[in-house]
Amino acid sequence: MRLATRGADQGARRTRRRPAALLTLAVAGLSVLATLLAGPSASATATHPTGRAASNGSGAASNLLGVTIDSLAPAAPQPGDQLVISGQVTNNGSSDVRTVSVRLRMSPTALTGRAEIGQIVSGNTDRTGNPVDGSAVDLTTDLSPGSSVAYTITVPVANLSLSQHTASVRIIGVEALGDAVPGDGYGPEGLGLTLTFLPWFPPDATVTPTRVLWLLPLTDRPARDAADVMLNETTGTSVEVQGRLTRLLGLAEAYPGVLTPVVDPALMETLTTMAVGGYQVRTPSGALVPGTHSAAAAAWVAQARSTLTGPQQNVLAMLYAGPDLVALHRAGLDLDLTRTVTGSADRLATDLGDKAITTTLPWPADGLIDAGTLDALRAAGARLVLLSSSDLPPVNRGYETLDGVAPLTDDARTVGVLADTGLSAALLMPTNNPGAALLARQRLLAEVAATTLEDPGNQRTIVAAPPPLWSPDPSTVAVWLTALSTSRFMAPASLAELMALPAASGSGPSRTLADYPERARKLELSSSYLAVVAERRTQLDTLRALTSDASNPLTDKIEDALTRTESASWRSDRAGAHRLLTAVGGQLDSLLSSVRVLSRGTITFPGETGVVPVTVANDLSESVRVGLRLTGTPAVRFESSPFPTFTVAPGTKVSVDVPARVLGSGSVAVAVQLMTPDGRPYAEPTPLQVRSAAYAQAASWIVGGLLGVTVLLLGVNFVRRRRHPVTAPAPDGDDAPVPG
Repeated sequence: MRLATRGADQGARRTRRRPAALLTLAVAGLSVLATLLAGPSASATATHPTGRAASNGSGAASNLLGVTIDSLAPAAPQPGDQLVISGQVTNNGSSDVRTVSVRLRMSPTALTGRAEIGQIVSGNTDRTGNPVDGSAVDLTTDLSPGSSVAYTITVPVANLSLSQHTASVRIIGVEALGDAVPGDGYGPEGLGLTLTFLPWFPPDATVTPTRVLWLLPLTDRPARDAADVMLNETTGTSVEVQGRLTRLLGLAEAYPGVLTPVVDPALMETLTTMAVGGYQVRTPSGALVPGTHSAAAAAWVAQARSTLTGPQQNVLAMLYAGPDLVALHRAGLDLDLTRTVTGSADRLATDLGDKAITTTLPWPADGLIDAGTLDALRAAGARLVLLSSSDLPPVNRGYETLDGVAPLTDDARTVGVLADTGLSAALLMPTNNPGAALLARQRLLAEVAATTLEDPGNQRTIVAAPPPLWSPDPSTVAVWLTALSTSRFMAPASLAELMALPAASGSGPSRTLADYPERARKLELSSSYLAVVAERRTQLDTLRALTSDASNPLTDKIEDALTRTESASWRSDRAGAHRLLTAVGGQLDSLLSSVRVLSRGTITFPGETGVVPVTVANDLSESVRVGLRLTGTPAVRFESSPFPTFTVAPGTKVSVDVPARVLGSGSVAVAVQLMTPDGRPYAEPTPLQVRSAAYAQAASWIVGGLLGVTVLLLGVNFVRRRRHPVTAPAPDGDDAPVPG
């Protein structure tokens, strides 16, 4: 980030064309007069890093010459030192710039406070200072478009007119001058300016240094499923020689007692797994390929166990996999918070081989939390919570920086460790080139120095906490820490020293939790995503209910993998989160289907009552206890009592006969449901058809009986007809035929 690259205001450019009329001359004359009457303040500003033009009296277009400050030594000078500043000047325009030079500018008055640091960084200031006598350096007679030229300015500190008795933080900058329009008669003018900060703490100034607790997060995205298969090689790459995690571990080794490592147990577990016997990586297409960083993982784990267990180290445990705390609470997954709070320190102590690791530091995303999540953490037993200092501001806010600690409960059983927002902003500045790294360093120095100068006799302890996936250049951080550690205004602090402050018990200005911002809510893991995680948690609990021991390697691996899907690091990789959740869900489904009902088809009872033979298979590696419940459709035609719980040994099948009764003719659809010992349904029910032969036999008996009766009646009727023949009656007289 450029602190302040400044050129001249286009609106203040001198008129370069001959006036066409007397009126034009009059207007121009009035403008010049107004400028002269305005005095020096009208020429004290330059271009802001946003590109907004301002005037520094040079009359040139803004940011025509870009200026970098790549080196500034010493970072916090002392009397008798030579201040040496070097960097590059680049022509950002489309035409040549002639007679290019640079000079040093410095504010005649001290920084007014920490709030002004942010204003200068954002470009919202007119404090560009005055030229320093004897600092001008000629560079080149002609700088073509896109070309750069190096510069070095050397100035005795004595020439800066600094007090030998009063400490201060000054705004300092390098200004580039040049002739952008040769022949216009105005010559070189200021075409660009970059600002930074210069702490000044002479030996005669009496100050009490600010103590800083520097947290160093050691974590990564937990892209490992329940079968210890990695979704990518990011973690493996990060532990190679120049990898991010190797660089961070090197800093912990180089600065014991200065940096306080905060280690994710999930990271140690993953790297330990990768180091033992190799590992596999699942490609986006689903194929499994061998991992290639086992040796690097083993070396990193060995170095961590050596470095992080030294006598000067004070290691803290991050919550396992760094969960998205507020999102989990909002999704009703408070039990997941409890699991990580209660187990993270023990897991890290086991993996590092250091029983002294007993402190867990929950680290909400961006240091922001809401009241409900804070209550959930308290209930889970959290004793510390890392928050941004902006999330817990003082009730009556003054200008002075407060200690970075405050109680979160009336009894101070839960305490907030408050990351200083100014230091956090400095640590987030880009460091991808020497100029950017230097500006970040000088801002860090200014933040700490300005804190010290707020009340030089009152020591404060503040907290620096970079983001969890911080990826700095170690040499850059080493330069920062060296500059700070050798200064007169900073001293390192430990967590124990922070917790010993009166503010930790509530003796100090009261603070109140700020409203949870809407922008933070939008960044959380989505409710729909976490609803799937919650459903998988429920399925896992049901599987656990079948086993004799609620904790076992099979289910523990699934639980840990589900916890890894809840990591706040997935906020910036939603696709990766869904890939991991899909993989873990498939592995859970495979376990769930390992205990199943094998019975199928149609079962016929000889009468109304009978037994339904049910075979249950257990393909798990441990015994399970299951019950059975049979339900018919329609329910009025089928009766069966729940079958008592029975045991199925690993890798075996057990058949049982479930008594039942069928009413009416025809088949009944029956659902065979496995049940947990505590009465919960397990998996999907298995369909069967059950029918009774009793009604078919009764029907045949009835039909046979009716047929017999019919035959008997026909027989009786036949016999009667043989015994008593029927004679036709003689016709009456009236009906006799008439003779022809």
